[in-house]
Amino acid sequence: MVELNFKFVEYNSEDYLKALELRTEVLRNPLGLSYSNEQLAEEKEQLHLIAKRQEEIIACLSIILKSSSLAQIRQMAVSLPFRVWD
Repeated sequence: MVELNFKFVEYNSEDYLKALELRTEVLRNPLGLSYSNEQLAEEKEQLHLIAKRQEEIIACLSIILKSSSLAQIRQMAVSLPFRVWD
């Protein structure tokens, strides 16, 4: 079993930028898209969760808090070697 460490990271931190690279690779590049500065600026108010295996970020997602009892999960990306297809 792979040991994973989960943690929230700050916007524009080193781990956030690495997670952004993963998201770009998994979610944007296959569609020929990129993030605009405006889209990235909106992420400042979001929560960013990563999963690390040793020092490698293998998964990430963003969370938008809509209210005290409602959240939206978005931008979920998992590195290809760690996806399970059963």
